[in-house]
Amino acid sequence: MLAAVEMWVKRDHDAEWKQWQSWLDNISEQVTQVAGVTSEILQPEDLSNHAPRLRLRWDTKQLGITGAEAEEILYHGQPRIAVNGGSGTRRDGQPSSLIIMPYMMMPGDDKIAAAAIYKLLSKPPKITVPEIEAPSVNVSGEWNVELTFVSGSSHHHLTIEQHEATLSGTHKGDILSGSLTGDVEGRRVSMRSSQRVQGTHLHYEFAGDVQGDRMEGVVRLGEYGQAKWTAQKA
Repeated sequence: MLAAVEMWVKRDHDAEWKQWQSWLDNISEQVTQVAGVTSEILQPEDLSNHAPRLRLRWDTKQLGITGAEAEEILYHGQPRIAVNGGSGTRRDGQPSSLIIMPYMMMPGDDKIAAAAIYKLLSKPPKITVPEIEAPSVNVSGEWNVELTFVSGSSHHHLTIEQHEATLSGTHKGDILSGSLTGDVEGRRVSMRSSQRVQGTHLHYEFAGDVQGDRMEGVVRLGEYGQAKWTAQKA
């Protein structure tokens, strides 16, 4: 802890901030060359992640790709790029967005990220969107969840209420808890939650399939990547 405090005091915070800002400016300059893409710099809301962030926005129908789809493709690309805040859907007409956080970047990473995001948004792949299905399962109840990361695992618990296709409830992690929202299409479940910690939030986006008293799939953790998850009804 002492070493961390000493390093914090010795750092040139103004120079570091200018470097972060320049990286985000470089990404913004290249990606906004895609027709319909706009950008804005978000200032930190707290001191837990004390860095500016870049938010890219576009019309989902115009580009033919959502922020969530772009986030998924970038994460599984070569090289892997983890962005945050992928949002937007094809069905509600809401704009899509991505958020780029620079404090984990190394010099030169901004050029790699800018090229990858520009390439993806300028020529997005053809994505087939299935028709909306009525729910064929009911996931109301208590669920014990296991999250498996690249290294290690974590035990969580979900309390879910289902009203037709809409889900609500509570997501409890190892220490933290937060509200849960989501929906069901056929046997496919999508759930989102947010847990506040140290002045910031941890965001979870669960997507998976239901088979009886078991669910499994992938949970997106924004800038922290992804994990596999399985759930057993209690």
